[in-house]
Amino acid sequence: MLTSIPVFAMARRGFAIPTRKTVPRHEYAPPPRRRFRANPVALAALSFLLAVAATSLAAPLLSPHDPLAVSPTHQFLPPSRQHPAGTDLFGRDVATRLLYGGRLSVGIGMLAVPIAALPGTLLGLLAGYYGKRVDRLVSWLVNVMLAFPSILLALTLMAVLGTGARNVVLAVGISGIPQYARLVRGQVLSARRQPYVRAAWTVGCTHTRILLRHILPNILGPIIVLATLDVGWAILNASALSFLGLGVQPPTPEWGAMLNEGRGYLRDAPWVTAAPGLAIALTVFSVNLLGDALRDTLDPRHRNRH
Repeated sequence: MLTSIPVFAMARRGFAIPTRKTVPRHEYAPPPRRRFRANPVALAALSFLLAVAATSLAAPLLSPHDPLAVSPTHQFLPPSRQHPAGTDLFGRDVATRLLYGGRLSVGIGMLAVPIAALPGTLLGLLAGYYGKRVDRLVSWLVNVMLAFPSILLALTLMAVLGTGARNVVLAVGISGIPQYARLVRGQVLSARRQPYVRAAWTVGCTHTRILLRHILPNILGPIIVLATLDVGWAILNASALSFLGLGVQPPTPEWGAMLNEGRGYLRDAPWVTAAPGLAIALTVFSVNLLGDALRDTLDPRHRNRH
């Protein structure tokens, strides 16, 4: 037995001494969940977004004021203990309207992303996998949509569909389809050359099975990162449409509409626009930080940056 021979005897007789193979410390990659937890910036951004969602949903419990109640005797009151963010032109509590407005602003951003991601992912899968005529047709459609800036395309859709929160979701979602189509097409073109796809072809898998069971799960990482970043983009576009008067209509509380209501009183009552503007900036900034953290977590090329 090899184990009964002493180590020094093995060395004298020319045997190789068995050693445990260890992985160098710089090559060790912790699990994605651990890498995400080790990023304090990502945890802070996620905590802030969860706080925004929780306070928006619990707005009736956190504020005793009615977001639509008009009080002419309380116009433009500065921030105080009773009104932490002051009041607006109609005497409405700005903090209350900010909480209720978060439901629409964040909700529009969350609903617009699936409307953009699902059709864009489907078009990208078809164009990258089948190529030829399908690729040319999808690429032509995407290039036509990309010829217009996203906000201009959303404005055009709003002019056709009309105002309202539902139409804002549709307009913002449709204007974001080309980004997913281009991303997924490039990922599929790279993935279809991999050995596992060729092996699936060899054993006779159908095209649908190859797309849904082999290619799509391997390209979900970039799609998830883009969807996370697009939440902030959708909130900005929805707020811009409401600010221009084409989105959510007053007196419904929404951050972009609140900016539009207070833009004429920046010198006399800056708190009317400061509160929704700060809410939009911090929310979008947190979404961007969270998206960057997810990219570093899911992309193996960034695993050693932490």
